Amino acid sequence: MSIPVDSRYLQGLFEGHGLSCEVVDGWVLPQGRRPAIRAEWYPNRNGYSGVFNVRILMPDGVEFQEACSGMGTGDQGIDDGFVKFTENAFHVLLAALWGREQDEQVYTEVLATRGGAYTAYQGLFLTRGEAHFPQEMPDRIDECIRQASLTAEIHCLRFFFANHNGDFTFEALDNGQTWDDGLRALESCAWTPCADFYTVRVFMLLRRADS
Repeated sequence: MSIPVDSRYLQGLFEGHGLSCEVVDGWVLPQGRRPAIRAEWYPNRNGYSGVFNVRILMPDGVEFQEACSGMGTGDQGIDDGFVKFTENAFHVLLAALWGREQDEQVYTEVLATRGGAYTAYQGLFLTRGEAHFPQEMPDRIDECIRQASLTAEIHCLRFFFANHNGDFTFEALDNGQTWDDGLRALESCAWTPCADFYTVRVFMLLRRADS
């Protein structure tokens, strides 16, 4: 069961970057028009964590989502998930969808894929704990995208790795769906097993550049 997140969280973010907002039925509309954005909190059954889920509604009615974990209950969990969203995915969305340059937070390049040319907006590689970051990871992701047969106007890509006492967790999503090619790219990297918990995460958005 989801809990709507107070629109003032997102409204304050955009207004802090010079974009006035309207709020309609829980949707925040920067500059008074779509793309619109809203968030919900999904508490986990353990009672100590949850998911801060952000939804984007495009002018053509297409919707996509990005999610961040949050530690804590109630407002504490929401605040934690919100902070994690602002650290990375928000800057990517702000640059890709609302045209606000984020030079220190977002790397932009045009990639030629098997499905056509896309402008890629890539956020920073975020780590938690004493992360053992494989140096080949950026190149593996880049090559994976270049070999992909992409078809949508927008692709939201999330790559996530976690080490827990030597056990690995991999996640690669394309518009919220498991992306097997992305998983293989992550799994091909030289990850280091160790007793300490650590994670590596990156979020990017691709917009078709040849339409």
